[in-house]
Amino acid sequence: MRPPHALPVVLLLLALATPAIAKARFAGYYTVTAYCACRKCCGDQADGITATGKRVRPGMIAADWRRLPPGTRVRLSCLPGRTFVVEDKGGAIKGRRIDVYIPSHRDALKFGIRRKTKVWLLPAVADGTQAASPATRPPRRPPSLAPTTRPLYALSRETE
Repeated sequence: MRPPHALPVVLLLLALATPAIAKARFAGYYTVTAYCACRKCCGDQADGITATGKRVRPGMIAADWRRLPPGTRVRLSCLPGRTFVVEDKGGAIKGRRIDVYIPSHRDALKFGIRRKTKVWLLPAVADGTQAASPATRPPRRPPSLAPTTRPLYALSRETE
């Protein structure tokens, strides 16, 4: 007789401890790349201002607004434990493609292209609105899922 597995119990406890994650809806598989606000990544008119009129900062992503409208909160399987907000769009960002903002051009190049990345849509926050961005309103989650202080590319290398 095999001993009962602890994995289902751990998953149940995780779902109960993190209701926003438990209610996340799978959006599909996307191709994820990274960009910075330099002229090489964004063209000659690069000024560090997103399509929503905000200055770029970590936690922002660019997406096709027909699939992921501005203000949508998402989780990406290639960068676990972090919440991102759609606040930008780009000329090359069409369909199932996401661009993650990373401050350093070198780190954005290191990030590369992540194909078949799972994307989850997070529900609106308790007051019924989408979060403005992680910098102005931290997502509600238990401390065990809080983002670390390491750069994005360091987190992604651990999961490969």
